[in-house]
Amino acid sequence: MAKTDSTPRRKRRTANTPRPASHGGHGGGARAVAVATPDWGALAADLALPIRITDLAGNILYTNRQFQLAVAPAAHEPDAPQLSDIIQQLETSGQPLQFDLRLNLLDRIYVYRTRHQLRRIDAENSVVVSTFTDITEQDFFQHRLQLTQSRMEDLIKLTGDWVWETDASLKLSSASARIFELTGWHVRELLGREFFGLMEFAANICDPATAQPKLLQQLTPFRELVCTMQARNGELHTLKLSGMPQFDRDDGRFLGYRGTATDITQALRAERQAALLERRLSHAIDSMSEGFALFDAQGYLVLVNPVFRQFYPNSEHLLTPGIKHMEIWQQIVRRGDVDTLGWGTTEWIAARQEHFEKARKPFEIKLADGRYLLLHDYRTEDGGTVSITADITDIKQREEELLRARQIAEGANRAKTEFFAKMSHELRTPLNAIIGFSDVMGQEKLGPLGASAYKDYAADINDSAGHLLHLINDILDVSKAEAGKLELQEQNVSIESAVQSSVRMLSDRAQAQNIVIDQSAVDKNLVLRGDGKKIRQILINLLSNAVKFTPPGGNIALRAEADGNNIIIAVRDSGIGMDPADIPKVLTAFAQVDNAMNRKYDGTGLGLPLSLALAELHGGTLQIDSALGHGTTITVRLPISRLVQR
Repeated sequence: MAKTDSTPRRKRRTANTPRPASHGGHGGGARAVAVATPDWGALAADLALPIRITDLAGNILYTNRQFQLAVAPAAHEPDAPQLSDIIQQLETSGQPLQFDLRLNLLDRIYVYRTRHQLRRIDAENSVVVSTFTDITEQDFFQHRLQLTQSRMEDLIKLTGDWVWETDASLKLSSASARIFELTGWHVRELLGREFFGLMEFAANICDPATAQPKLLQQLTPFRELVCTMQARNGELHTLKLSGMPQFDRDDGRFLGYRGTATDITQALRAERQAALLERRLSHAIDSMSEGFALFDAQGYLVLVNPVFRQFYPNSEHLLTPGIKHMEIWQQIVRRGDVDTLGWGTTEWIAARQEHFEKARKPFEIKLADGRYLLLHDYRTEDGGTVSITADITDIKQREEELLRARQIAEGANRAKTEFFAKMSHELRTPLNAIIGFSDVMGQEKLGPLGASAYKDYAADINDSAGHLLHLINDILDVSKAEAGKLELQEQNVSIESAVQSSVRMLSDRAQAQNIVIDQSAVDKNLVLRGDGKKIRQILINLLSNAVKFTPPGGNIALRAEADGNNIIIAVRDSGIGMDPADIPKVLTAFAQVDNAMNRKYDGTGLGLPLSLALAELHGGTLQIDSALGHGTTITVRLPISRLVQR
């Protein structure tokens, strides 16, 4: 090597010359020292690599041009070994030292494999010869290879499949750890065994002699080859094998198969279970007494049962999966399976389609044969629609029968009302005459009757006729209430005045039985808007009932007040009371509680039903609270909106 490649020489250090301080690094940081011998260029002449020669003190004795261009100007990685550390290790071990060094030159990273060794110059002196081999490209590809291998290992670990490889004799040479998780067999237990002999394949794809797939003899790729493999616990796993044959690039020699295995055992079980459930569901739908049709989100028929088809015999053969919902009804209407009840074909189909799209209340259909269907549409979670069709012909017939019966009953009721009105008019005329003449006779206004018994007879006739007239008036009022013909003649009504008027009418009967009527709980300032005559009629009916069923010496209390929600009028007695189960009966016209104690009390049973009707006419309610032997309390509640003043 030419002298121009060497650094200037320095005098050789003798044993008495102090050793210079050691310099770190691998570049030109240490100062160059000239040595008399040997010829360093000649020493490194056979090397084309970057080279550096230093003494044991760390002084650079020689660097060649390759070193000066590639290594010296580059920045070292922070944790690179110092030159002093290298020299110390060489002196300690006496063996060559080798490591990789990363350098940054002009913002580009280079990797050098460095080799350091001691070279003896003479008996007293040695030098350190360092060579630098550029392995940047090799390091790059090795890094890429490691990265690729790492990625492959990660993918193999993450995938649900397990990866396998065989040698040329089809014996298992490697497998991923996933095989242990799936089958319980450890990889070491299977290595070296004939791989395809671990599985069982369908007989029609196997060679009878080897019991292995015929395609293996042809060394062809295969994909998703189904087989079974027994796990360690004896359970059979169903696998799908995929494999590629491998060949030597140079001589084409077969090297073995490489591939994957997918465990589809659970998937097959789930598939069988789903098929079983689907069969059960289909059987259940076919067994339904109602028509069933399932449509997808776009309105195409997915599933239909026989009952649905049978409703439309002329269109039955067209009702198959895939037909559009609107097309179904177009065919059904045009083929005469339904009665559109006077609607035009287009209008009827549009109404049915609108109902289907909005899934509103049930849709009623009349078939051409006179039967009636009720169709319900329900939305599914995926946007589809389920249509359930029920035959309601019997219900419609019962409805029609009930309608006819109702019309007959209403006609009878009208006839009854008209009869009562006519009879009331016809009876009132003679009754008024009887009452008038008996009153004249009882008072002997035209002269003495003679025997005193005649006067008593006249009084009895007058009382009986008056009672009969009162009964006729009650019957007429109840009939009007049932017919909804009662009307209010509203005015301001003083509750105190109405109570006093009613009590006066019944005071003689109460005094005759020594019954006390207490009015102290009546609000004297209570005035409401209502029909005064009907309010008094309510009070008279309730007081009359209380007097009738209260034994001698009893008491009756009236209460009238307004709370925050209602105007309350209540009559409480200490009478015989009634069984709570009989309360609905006494609120029915002409009904009475049927027991031995009550049979001694006369009456038609119209008072309480009429009072209830009059209270409801005012927008109020009537409530009865009673118990046998503990008296009865009847409470009328009217809306607070009727309160005028308090």
